[in-house]
Amino acid sequence: MTEAELDELVASVKSTGSSRDATKRGLWLGRIGLVVAVFVVSVTAYVTNPQGDSHLVLPTAHSILHERNLNLDEFSSVPNVQNHYGNIEVNEHRYNYFPWAVSLFALPTVAANDAAASIGLTRSTYSRIDAAEAGGLEKATASLIVGLTALVLAMLTFERTPNLAPRRRQIASLAVGAIFALGTSALSVAGRALWQHGPSMLMTSVALLCATRLSKDESSRLRINAVALGASLAVAYAVRPTNAIAILLLGGWVLLFHRRATALVAGGGVLVLLPWCAINLASFGSALPPYNQASRFSVHPDYLNAIAANLVSPARGLIVFTPVVVLVPFGIVLAARGWVIRDRLELCCLAVAIAQLLVVSGLSERWWAGYSFGPRFMSDVLPFVAVMTVPAVAWLASADYRRTKVRVLALLVGVCVLLSVGIHLQGAELVATTCWNGEPINVDVHPYRVWDWSDRQFDRGARVLVRSGLSQARTGSCPPFEPG
Repeated sequence: MTEAELDELVASVKSTGSSRDATKRGLWLGRIGLVVAVFVVSVTAYVTNPQGDSHLVLPTAHSILHERNLNLDEFSSVPNVQNHYGNIEVNEHRYNYFPWAVSLFALPTVAANDAAASIGLTRSTYSRIDAAEAGGLEKATASLIVGLTALVLAMLTFERTPNLAPRRRQIASLAVGAIFALGTSALSVAGRALWQHGPSMLMTSVALLCATRLSKDESSRLRINAVALGASLAVAYAVRPTNAIAILLLGGWVLLFHRRATALVAGGGVLVLLPWCAINLASFGSALPPYNQASRFSVHPDYLNAIAANLVSPARGLIVFTPVVVLVPFGIVLAARGWVIRDRLELCCLAVAIAQLLVVSGLSERWWAGYSFGPRFMSDVLPFVAVMTVPAVAWLASADYRRTKVRVLALLVGVCVLLSVGIHLQGAELVATTCWNGEPINVDVHPYRVWDWSDRQFDRGARVLVRSGLSQARTGSCPPFEPG
């Protein structure tokens, strides 16, 4: 090889490396932009719902950080903590009845706020809680969790679509993350307060990303991904007990298709669940906290009604509130034809979604999901739904748009996306959508209101906006929250 040819080869290698670096930088700039955009949209949205099940998350986080325990004894003189319906007494101490693991996700927020308070930049977390003005901290934490979940789903989509051209692959991955964050209950429910659903969706998304990487069989990272899969599923269960379904079905998927990783996945779960159980024993005298011990599932008289309501009712229906889920059957068919990694993960996700529907519909105490907006109980299945739509998104990203049928299909999908985003943006911005729960009558007292097509929750905000103007739709007063 001549010196000139050698110089040309070296220059070519450098050029290729530089191009790859630029592509990687562009990819991560897009992902960071996605997180920032989702966070800004969510945190600036008007609706905040800190008075419900999530009300004691920040007080518990404060106790963990400053008192090194889970009890709320230091808030004994704070009425809005002591009088909340989630407050329970165990061994002469007061605790949050709802999963304490959710509070772990609020620790960075509490620590940052109290650090700022120590130098006079803001009020302490305790004083905010005392004044019942901690909703902003809660919404900021929830919004960041939604942004991070969108990031994980974008990464998952990118890894599941290796056959797409690089540019289209990046666009498709960011599209899935953005549609999840802005066109589902991630925005209208998980982003409004620290419900269990936000951390649940984040951890199951991480588990699905680890499962995807396990399928790629990168031996150098096999152990890391297997352990991370087990650990993330265990955390998902700690924050939302219904994620036991995901543990069972994804565990079965690992056993069938990645048997050599089974012990590592189980070990990752044990690494999380052992200390979690130890803390429960020290705090509650039982390996499981009270919320996990309660047996609320039953085939109650409204069971079939609840299943239908969670799918198609005008107040709780997943298909009604998030029309983009029509991509699911299309995605399942395309997955079988090789549009993504052929690891049968889509079928596992379908099984999880169906099982979740059957279980949450059996929550007889609140089969209608109480005071909420849209399909709150079905929000935990959204990461699994996202995986099932990836093949369809990949097909759309690579389709020939010169064909009329492709353009028509893309237009229909676009309409579904716009409707999904519009409905959930309405739930995040217009208080009138939340007011639906209490007016004209409390949904907890008359749950059959979820089937009232004459007063539909999914467009209540838009109807009030047209009838009474933006001020009434966005900031109008609602009946006080009264659990039935």
